[in-house]
Amino acid sequence: MNKSMFDYELCPIISIITDDDKKRYIHYHGHAYLVDLVSRDYHLINYTFAVFDFQFVLNNGGVVIFMLKNDEFFKQTIHTCTENEIVNIFNTYNNGAKPTVIREALINMNIPDGMYIVTSPLTTKYDEEALI
Repeated sequence: MNKSMFDYELCPIISIITDDDKKRYIHYHGHAYLVDLVSRDYHLINYTFAVFDFQFVLNNGGVVIFMLKNDEFFKQTIHTCTENEIVNIFNTYNNGAKPTVIREALINMNIPDGMYIVTSPLTTKYDEEALI
């Protein structure tokens, strides 16, 4: 099934990382949203150095709420893109592969390290086809 930007709007791209001392971190890579309905332009928000203790994020609202409440404090670059460009970026963000789509309700300290697109009732679409 072909995805549109609607499927990804406001869904954060994250990585879960475990260091050598078994400490787990979440790295927020960014998200996108529609800025002009007529031109169908989107803003792709890329975060720099947005790495946090994974347990802290889970204890403070979860992945999406933590991002929405705190993204103004993340160092950001903003790129204007077309819908097709955004979908292509999301589908190849993970070293040329699409990150795993996961429902936020399934994110806990036991998920494996990796890159994810997080869907949530708070994002535009709660992805019923999420892989996990």
